[in-house]
Amino acid sequence: MLKSITQTLWSVALWVLLGTGLCLTLRTRGDALRHLGAAFRPELGAARRGGIRPVQCLCTALATTVGTGNIAGTAVALTTGGPGALVWMWISAAAGCAVKYAECALAVTSRRGLEGKVLGGPMLTLSRLSRPMGQVYALLMVGYTLSAGPLAQSSAIASAARELAAVPPLWTGLILAGALLAVLSGGVGAVARLSTLLVPLMCGLYLLGGAAVLWNHPGQIAPALAALLRSAFDLRSAGAGAFGHMVRVGVTRGCFSNDAGTGSAAFSAAQTSASPRHQGLVSASANLWDTGVICTVTALSILVSGSLDSGLTGVALTMAAYRAGLGRWGPPLVGVCLILFAFSTLPGLAFQGEQALAWLLGSWSGSRAYRVIFSSVAAVGCLFPAQSALAGADLFNGLLVLVNIPSLWLLPIPGKNENNPCNRAHSVIR
Repeated sequence: MLKSITQTLWSVALWVLLGTGLCLTLRTRGDALRHLGAAFRPELGAARRGGIRPVQCLCTALATTVGTGNIAGTAVALTTGGPGALVWMWISAAAGCAVKYAECALAVTSRRGLEGKVLGGPMLTLSRLSRPMGQVYALLMVGYTLSAGPLAQSSAIASAARELAAVPPLWTGLILAGALLAVLSGGVGAVARLSTLLVPLMCGLYLLGGAAVLWNHPGQIAPALAALLRSAFDLRSAGAGAFGHMVRVGVTRGCFSNDAGTGSAAFSAAQTSASPRHQGLVSASANLWDTGVICTVTALSILVSGSLDSGLTGVALTMAAYRAGLGRWGPPLVGVCLILFAFSTLPGLAFQGEQALAWLLGSWSGSRAYRVIFSSVAAVGCLFPAQSALAGADLFNGLLVLVNIPSLWLLPIPGKNENNPCNRAHSVIR
């Protein structure tokens, strides 16, 4: 039942998302793609008074988006949609650059102060159109971050810990809950510092492993690229039904991987010290790292190693591919990276839900209770089946996309010469 509802929802949401990305790309004259290099200027390292550094914002956004979707989700996309699904993940990411640019730039101009802290996110942007729209989004975000979001990540952590060191899921859940409470008690500053530490480490480790797989199969790289490009647009041999399924799988996996359209990146963007345009470019660059690099390395490793026909799927398939390049060290490396990817996602999810709840309540009074509940849900997720959690995450992502998109169509997108007075309304979150 849930699978059928999710498929129906995404049959609409994927075209809304792709269409919005295309229209925003034209509307902004491709600003998010043409000037993506501006996101890496030296000002990334400088913090203006009253906000976290843009590089911390990027790492926080990456920590939230780089998760099980990059390892397990990409493998699932290849086994269920075929090699061409990766190309549609790329297309989703490219279109998503303009979407993420818009939602994050708008978040900077829509934020406000609440009891001495910065409050920001798509619910504030949507409330400029209609407060009920903002309330629906906030409720969905709170629901997602207290259910499918943490369940999908913690389930993956428990599975990896059990495979790597035979740690019982119950113990994994208790350790995870304690670690999350310790991080979340430090607020957005602690989340940003943890993300800035973990993201380069875990991404670098994973990419080095993928490079080893490709290095050991140099003759298979060109055929793999040709196969995925050929299958991505081969409507004649695949048939309309199979082609549509491949597109849907690629776009939904891409959205789950990079979160473009759901508005999740806008929460950390609202805390930044950068201008709306620069922060929009910084946030848009996350799609390049997430889908363009990490998901691509996962997919190519699977294809060049010949593991796609092994009958495996998910994490097991990625582990088999890395074993082909690193021998017995391959599966443990994937397992460690999966734990790091999934754990780094959780504090960012909690921050998003906490911001949404504070906006609904009009105060931060529910923050402490929210953190305890979130950590408890994450602990329970260690005992939860991964497939059910991923299905729930897809459903919530589709709903968040449909609610969030209207603000990107109806509100002016901050551009190169934008000088919005809202940018002055900021304060440091302790």
